[in-house]
Amino acid sequence: IKELSTLIDSSTLYPVPAIDTVYFPNTGIMSYWSSTPVYGNPSRALIVSFRFGDIRIDYKIYHLYVRAVRGNQCSSSGNFIDNGDGTITDTDTGLMWQQTTAPDTYYTWEQALAYCEDLTLADYNDWRLPNRNELQSIVDYDRDPPINPIFSGGSYHTWSSTTLAFHPHQAWIVYFGSGSLRGEVNSTYKSG
Repeated sequence: IKELSTLIDSSTLYPVPAIDTVYFPNTGIMSYWSSTPVYGNPSRALIVSFRFGDIRIDYKIYHLYVRAVRGNQCSSSGNFIDNGDGTITDTDTGLMWQQTTAPDTYYTWEQALAYCEDLTLADYNDWRLPNRNELQSIVDYDRDPPINPIFSGGSYHTWSSTTLAFHPHQAWIVYFGSGSLRGEVNSTYKSG
């Protein structure tokens, strides 16, 4: 799912598919299978919808589109190092993460942006809210819930910095209950 989701172009507007059609012509706005099963539910797998760019779960019995890939397989879980100072480094992406969830349970999108930009942690003051692809990189599809226990605390719905092109009052979230990436009406309004 991580490989297939790298093809998503979050800047496109429906009815244009959420993919660069110059490089991937004839891609419909349909859903495409990944090889990633849903942990603990072998009858379902993760899919990418190129209608808006969502990552969802579907039953394996349905007929969906397919796109092949070759080369080394992406890690489904990341390669994390606990830095011992409240931060985690993913050596696969080179990103450094705050180890614990932010102290308040719920933030509006603007509050989440401000929290990250104002954070000083481990002598770093250049923190930011991750974009949708960066946030998805810490999803571990081999676990339930799909986040490595090296990260403390947790929130099921976690903001990304990426605005929905088709609805600028919303932002993409990762749902750590299933590992899906959502941008649905009524679930991701920036105002909370």
